[in-house]
Amino acid sequence: MNGAVDSVAGFGTVTLVVAFAGPALTLIFIAVFWFGRRRFRLPAVLVGIPLALTSIVPQVLIGAFGILTAFQEIASQKRAGVRAVSASLAEVTGSFATAIALSIGCVAALVVFQVICSRRDEETESNEAGNKLGPRIVFFMTAAAGLATMGLLWFFERTLDLIMVVVDSTRKFEAEQRLGGVPIGEVAGVLSRRLLLCELFSFALLAFLVTAPFWLLAGEAPEWVRERSLTLAIVIGLCLIPFGIAYHAEIVYVISLAGPK
Repeated sequence: MNGAVDSVAGFGTVTLVVAFAGPALTLIFIAVFWFGRRRFRLPAVLVGIPLALTSIVPQVLIGAFGILTAFQEIASQKRAGVRAVSASLAEVTGSFATAIALSIGCVAALVVFQVICSRRDEETESNEAGNKLGPRIVFFMTAAAGLATMGLLWFFERTLDLIMVVVDSTRKFEAEQRLGGVPIGEVAGVLSRRLLLCELFSFALLAFLVTAPFWLLAGEAPEWVRERSLTLAIVIGLCLIPFGIAYHAEIVYVISLAGPK
């Protein structure tokens, strides 16, 4: 295995382990929400969705860092070519589809759990929600977290595709259309900046997601928040499916180019 792949050989294992962060946090959250001494009145699904997304966001953070590391290794050792780049991309992005699938599964589990919680709450007295602002803010924060995660996935996938357009000789015509006469050195700079943006945004988004448990302190949610929380969860779960398919196709593509000819 050449140096370009050796430099990122450990990233595949790390991303695979991190892919299970969402299920682990979601399971812990469900246990605390159900068995905790304090009865939380905010819909569990609103707080659980950001925790479920922690399977995805670190993948981008680690993947972008791994690709930059591989590029530095290739440049320093003067090793390039489609196989070296493809092998590196396959190593650092191999768990993306798995992470997305696990996040979708967590969202589905949260929907079921929310239905169970709603039935339990119907049998107990609940305080009047009134017109509190906190639960409304949490609703929009959860929606923003889902939208930001999908935006990050889209931007990173487009960056991966642009890298392959540059290195895959069979896509030369597409490269000419998308890049025009941009010098290769400038293209490398654009790719590096895009990867750095992915790192910074994913780090900030991850920090935002892990604060979700504190959102439980928002209090009793209005009825419209309870009703629309399930709809929001279903929409986020369904919208993640195309990203899982796209990343699976991208991974299969780079693996095919990295394999022996």
